[in-house]
Amino acid sequence: MYDTDSPEAIVVGGGLVGSSIAYHLTRAGVSTLLIEQGDLASGASGANFGNVQVADAEFGLSLDLTLRSFARFATLEAELDYPVGFLRTGSLLLIENAQQLALMQERAARLQAVGLRVALLDRDETRRLEPFLDPEAFLGALYHPDEGTLDPFRLVRAFVRRGQGHGLALWTHTRVSGIEIKGARVTGVVTSRGRVSARWVILAAGAWAYELGLTAGVGLPLAWVQGEAAVTEPVENVAQNTLATAAFFESTEGSGAQTVGFCLRQRPRGHVMMGEAASVTRALGRTATAAALPLVAREACRWLPGLRRANVVRTWAIPVAFTADHRPLLGPVDGVDGLVAATALKSTIILTPVVGELVAELITTSHWDPRLGEFSPTRTGGP
Repeated sequence: MYDTDSPEAIVVGGGLVGSSIAYHLTRAGVSTLLIEQGDLASGASGANFGNVQVADAEFGLSLDLTLRSFARFATLEAELDYPVGFLRTGSLLLIENAQQLALMQERAARLQAVGLRVALLDRDETRRLEPFLDPEAFLGALYHPDEGTLDPFRLVRAFVRRGQGHGLALWTHTRVSGIEIKGARVTGVVTSRGRVSARWVILAAGAWAYELGLTAGVGLPLAWVQGEAAVTEPVENVAQNTLATAAFFESTEGSGAQTVGFCLRQRPRGHVMMGEAASVTRALGRTATAAALPLVAREACRWLPGLRRANVVRTWAIPVAFTADHRPLLGPVDGVDGLVAATALKSTIILTPVVGELVAELITTSHWDPRLGEFSPTRTGGP
């Protein structure tokens, strides 16, 4: 069934998740081929703010894994022997109304109970940290001083570079058009370079995992939005922490309409990353919409009026995968031996190390914690 020169595992998707899985597999002695349809980190992994987030985790198992994974970042650069720009910069979830205040009070108490140094700040305390915020825009904030940021491109490069030191094979600019099945078992993939056989196929292709799953007869409960954001020219310091609105935690009904939320980070050289506009779609495009940039800019300037004179130098638009219950699709796919999904992580960067560990453990030992069943890629109730 398998060629002797074929890899044991094929990872589809050369972003944060796929590169971590490929690194952890090769480190564990599994011959692995990583396939990416474009450049490394050319999808959602390269179109993000680089935030290493903890305070927004779903409670329960997701938070347990987040804390486990967050601990890895203290030594990750040394382990990978490559600088990824990891800095502990702090974060603020800005509170706009009484409902958000109640949600953040509850969240603060639960996060403090597991040992995180979060604090609920009033308006004055928040402004002492971020004096350029418009005081009329918020009531206070949930503050986590230990959250961090990094360069996602460098993190992907670090995983791949270290993986190649363990024998990882890499194909970029190679499209995977199908997953081959014999009986109820994966036998390989079909690519633009030809067929490749393998005992394991790991779908880490973000929103593109949905179409690939269909080629194996699997309908993953996966949806995606087109996320759009913008980056300004370098400006004087306007934000020390990563900023976002607590509105992300309010219950809302989804729709196909374009919505805009506030999130912002200033990079070390002064560029301001601001977002985000999002609209649910079934397309897999990368074309920015005419309406998005003015909406993103208007929302950013509502919070930080000093940005009104800043010039935008680039934007991005990318499909970003999600699930209806905000939990990832992670683990073996029921009914198809050898097929594993790893996509739709709510906060991808923070979970990247632990996801690589878990998938490597599954493939090398066949162990899969029964608690992870809540992340099953074939669970019901998806979009």
